[in-house]
Amino acid sequence: MPIVLNPVANYGQSSSLRQDVATVRDRLDNVGQEVATGKRTDIYRAAGADATELLQLHAAFERQQAQIDADKALATRLDAMSSVMDSIRTLGEQVRTAAVNLTVTGSGDYGALKAASHTALEHMIGQLNTRHAGAALFAGVETASAALTGWTDADTGTGQVPRDLVAGIIGGGITDAADAAAKAADLEALFAGPDFEATFYNGAPQVDGAGNPVPRLSARIDAGVTLDFGVQANDGPLRDLYRGLAMFAAFDVSAIADGPAREAWIGAATDALSSGISGTIEMEARLGSQRNALDETLALLESRSDLYNAQINDLQSVDPYEAATRLADLETQLEASYLVTRRLADLSFLRYM
Repeated sequence: MPIVLNPVANYGQSSSLRQDVATVRDRLDNVGQEVATGKRTDIYRAAGADATELLQLHAAFERQQAQIDADKALATRLDAMSSVMDSIRTLGEQVRTAAVNLTVTGSGDYGALKAASHTALEHMIGQLNTRHAGAALFAGVETASAALTGWTDADTGTGQVPRDLVAGIIGGGITDAADAAAKAADLEALFAGPDFEATFYNGAPQVDGAGNPVPRLSARIDAGVTLDFGVQANDGPLRDLYRGLAMFAAFDVSAIADGPAREAWIGAATDALSSGISGTIEMEARLGSQRNALDETLALLESRSDLYNAQINDLQSVDPYEAATRLADLETQLEASYLVTRRLADLSFLRYM
C-alpha cells in the first residue's frame, strides 16, 4: 500500500506552533514589562470588578491635583500682595520718620521731604498697580484694571489729575493753623469720598450705586470651602497712606511761613501716615492669616492626594513574586515550544527509508 504524505496537515501543524509561540512571546513581553515597572500592562482588565473604582480614584486624584495647582497659584498671589504691602508700609514709615524729625528739630530740609514723599508716592502707586499672572492685584474683582491712576496722569473717566485735585484744595498756600486744619480736613474728605474712587482709583468700588457692598475677591480652595482674600487700593489704610504722602508731595512745607501752621500741616500729614501704617500692618496680618488658612488646606489636599495615589497603586500594581513566577513559567513554556518546533522541523520520512 503506498504511503501518502499530507503536506496540508504538516503546514497546519507548523502554523499552529508558530501562532502558539507568538502568543507566548506576547505574554512573556507583557509579564516582563510588569516585572520591570511593577504595574499591570492591562490595568483595567486586570482590575476586573474594581475597574470602576479605579476610574473614580483616577478622577478624584486629578481633581485634587488641579485644586492643589490652583491653590499654589493663589498662595503665590498672596505672597506677592504681602510683599507689596511690606514695601509701601516701609516707604510710609521712612517719610513719617523724616517728617517727625523735622518737627522735633524745628528746622531742616523741607525740600528733601517733598522730594522723598513724591518718590514714595510714585513708588506706592506703581506697587499697587502690580499685576500677577495678568491680573491686577489691588483692584478687587476688576482684575483687568490698573488699581490707581498715575499721580500726574489724567483719569480716563473724569479727565482729572490726582495731583491737581490735591493742589486745588491747598490753593495758593497755607496762612495759619486754622487754614492748615481746614485744608487738611478737606483733603481727608476728598480721599474718603466718592471723588477718590472716581479719579484716583480704577478698580472695584467699596459699594455699588445702590449703596450695597461690592463683593471682594474670593476663591474656592477646596470642595465647599471658599477663602475671601486680598487687599484693595481703595481700602481705608491705603487711602490714608496715600493722603499723607500727597500732603507732603504736592506742597513744599517750607512755603508755610507761619510756624504753628507749618506744625499743624506736618502733624495732619503725619497722622494720616500713622493711620495708614497702622492699618497696613493689620492688613498684612490678615493676609498672613489667609495664607495660613490656605497652607492648611493645601496640606489636607496633598495628604488626600497621596491617599488616592496609594489606592491607585494598590489596584494597578502587580505582586512582584507572582509576576516573577509567571515570567519563569512563560520562559519555560516558550523554551518547550521552541524545542517542539525544532524537533518537528527535523522530522523527515526519508530518514526512516
